[in-house]
Amino acid sequence: MENFNQKTSMIWSIADILRGGWKQHEYQDVVLPLVVLKRLDSILADTKALVLDKHNEYKGKVNDLDPILKKTSGVPFYNTSDYDFRTLLGEPKLIAKNLKQYINGFSKNIQDIFEKFDFNKQLERLEDGNILYQIIQILNGVDFHPKNVDNYQMGHIFEELLRKFSEMSNETRSEEHT
Repeated sequence: MENFNQKTSMIWSIADILRGGWKQHEYQDVVLPLVVLKRLDSILADTKALVLDKHNEYKGKVNDLDPILKKTSGVPFYNTSDYDFRTLLGEPKLIAKNLKQYINGFSKNIQDIFEKFDFNKQLERLEDGNILYQIIQILNGVDFHPKNVDNYQMGHIFEELLRKFSEMSNETRSEEHT
């Protein structure tokens, strides 16, 4: 896979930012949801403006916008927030607040995923300092657009991250038992 190692290395560099504030076994609680978010952002990039136009056109006129917005996005989810990964970087001091708005702009099925990740807990921790901005900046530099990274390749990226997290957890357990 072209750039596989580069992509996983860039993502893995987030762990360096988390050192000190997070235990090693907690890195995945931050990294995995944000990688999923970046992938979703990349999938929606081509239809984002169209979805926002449809949302504005029908908001308040149609009771259930969900089918209209899913059809417009071309996938079984959408986002009605004005934000995306690129625009989140425009207001560094408000990045946590804007990221919450961005996540809340997703269709219910995607919001459920982030609830299962319990990502709000991590987001509260990330609000302190400049950490969240740095992480979004790194992920913004990773191209996950489906035309460049298909689902199969994306699966390999996740597998590699999970392997590294597993190794790290095993090392942490070994250190605790010595």
